[in-house]
Amino acid sequence: MIQFASLKPILAVAISSIVLLSSVVSPESAHADDVDLRNLLISAEQASSDGISFDRMRIEPYEAATHLSGFGMRQGQRAFYVDTGQQVQLRITLVEFTSNRAANRVRVHETEDTPAGFPQGTRYAVKQGDSGYTAVDVDKGRITVHITLSPLPGDTLTRTTVDAVLRNAMAAQFAQIPMTVDLQSDDVNVSRMILLASPLLAIPLIALWLVVSTTLRDIGTLERVFRSRRRTPTTFQDITPKVRVARHKGVLRTSLQLLAATVLVAALFAIPPLLGLTKSMPGGTFRPLLVPPLTLGLVIAVQSYWASRKASGLPFKREPRWPLFVGTTGAMGVLFAAAYLFLGVVAMLTFIASWPIRLILFAIYVPIGLKVLRYSARPLRFAKQLAAGDVAQTLAADPRQEVLLLRSFQDDSLVVRMHRTARHSPIELASTELFDRFEELIAWSLWRIGPVVAIGQPTTEGHLQPLGAAREFYSDDTWQVGAQTRMRSSSLIVFVVGRSPGLWWEVSNVRWHGLLGKCLFVFPPVDYVELGHRLRVLAGALDLRTDELPAVDSAGRRLIGLHFDDAGRPVLIGVNGRDDLAYQMMFETVCPALVVRKSSAAAAATTAMVSEPSAEVAANLETFDPNRSTPGVPTMSAGLLYLLLMATQRRHNDGR
Repeated sequence: MIQFASLKPILAVAISSIVLLSSVVSPESAHADDVDLRNLLISAEQASSDGISFDRMRIEPYEAATHLSGFGMRQGQRAFYVDTGQQVQLRITLVEFTSNRAANRVRVHETEDTPAGFPQGTRYAVKQGDSGYTAVDVDKGRITVHITLSPLPGDTLTRTTVDAVLRNAMAAQFAQIPMTVDLQSDDVNVSRMILLASPLLAIPLIALWLVVSTTLRDIGTLERVFRSRRRTPTTFQDITPKVRVARHKGVLRTSLQLLAATVLVAALFAIPPLLGLTKSMPGGTFRPLLVPPLTLGLVIAVQSYWASRKASGLPFKREPRWPLFVGTTGAMGVLFAAAYLFLGVVAMLTFIASWPIRLILFAIYVPIGLKVLRYSARPLRFAKQLAAGDVAQTLAADPRQEVLLLRSFQDDSLVVRMHRTARHSPIELASTELFDRFEELIAWSLWRIGPVVAIGQPTTEGHLQPLGAAREFYSDDTWQVGAQTRMRSSSLIVFVVGRSPGLWWEVSNVRWHGLLGKCLFVFPPVDYVELGHRLRVLAGALDLRTDELPAVDSAGRRLIGLHFDDAGRPVLIGVNGRDDLAYQMMFETVCPALVVRKSSAAAAATTAMVSEPSAEVAANLETFDPNRSTPGVPTMSAGLLYLLLMATQRRHNDGR
């Protein structure tokens, strides 16, 4: 998993710098035409009317006006009035802005037509319910008057009384405010521009950070930075040109997705109809946060409809619809939480003046938001696991001949960089999880050929199985018989080359039965020391010299696959970097030819069955240990160390 702990200081400093800049350029300095809002508030006697009489008032500063200075607010005062009969709560708020234009941006969302007798331009809103109130506001110059009237619990007011109280209070307050002119500082409101631009910049900045951090963890990308200087007599079948095309398409696809996400956020913040739509949604303050998950749901619905109309042939099993429903619902919930952490903290910080608290909140909320976003695809994946069938169910639902995947149980948790490709759903594209299990990549690619089956760990039978190949289970005494049956019936046999005794037995059996012609040996993206052990085991099982299986060829290409041609000669497949797109392209290039090959092909490579490995090979074998931890996602420190070694030594660590 991506470790975001190292991201916290960088995010805290970067975002806090934006907030600091907004504070520095905010128009909070004194002006010659400052107004004293406190003295402009009307008295309790002035607020009284024929319907309600007020006998006292309390005044306090309106702190939000100061904290929202980046949006043109300069100062605010608020007065609370107490009536003699303890029937209502009256509140008058005066806010000074830098201009009338800025004042007009903060306005009541009108729900009813304004009655007669109010100053021109007054907005009138009524909220129903137990905590209902009636509010009016109006601008005069750069000052906004906002008045709220609400009954105390147990009391009710007639509409006539409400209108009379508000009309009298607004008329008295409006008359007491002098006409003010715009301030020069509002001509260039840099802080507001920065605060409005920060949500737009957040998406590409987060994406850039994820690309950089993931690249430092991706062995396939790092291998392309430095070419190996080792020269061997072997030359691989080079699929690099095809992989380059796939990588360029991936970059274009990711760029378009990033652009679409940025445009969506920009539209959400800039287009009034969208803002009006969010105001009509239920949820109060959280209404704008509903837009990202609802948008994802819409995208998934459109994508699902489009996929259902496309021609068949995609490498997916037919799955029930309920996993998509569960996954979509879960992803929308996760995205709502992430939107709250990202956007909610920005809103909160505008009301917080303490810089230490701002730094702390940024350092906490933003990394947590990234981690939460990483789990957006988990509900879908879990639902798919629940819906996945065993081998019998899979073969009954798919008439095609099966593909057998053989691998060491120790490699079940092996991961690889996940470039955004057609194998990922919109939910997975929204996630910040950038690594896939290696088996998932293989199974997705092989499902074009047929249903993919594998032998499961006996101790996990009855448990929820990971995504990938369909499992069938055997005991320690019967698994060899089951494996031989699948070897003969499958259209293709794919080995993830390990170094277990089981690999030795499996390779010996395919040679013994003349099945090498439909075998593809895949070398996973492990480090080159481990790869060297695996190559020595496979060379012994195939009766090849170790120098016939180099990790790197004379052109610096990396070994990722091996199969045999019609004459029984080994064909080594290489690429300039062992990433997921390289493996995917290898499957697309090689597998169709192996499937249509006659079962007698590559007979020349078949010799008498080898009963026991030599002492040299046995020294490289390793028995599966369920308690032994397997390497997870590489760390950034390991990637930086790799680059440092390559820069200083100018050669790759390929086992020497």
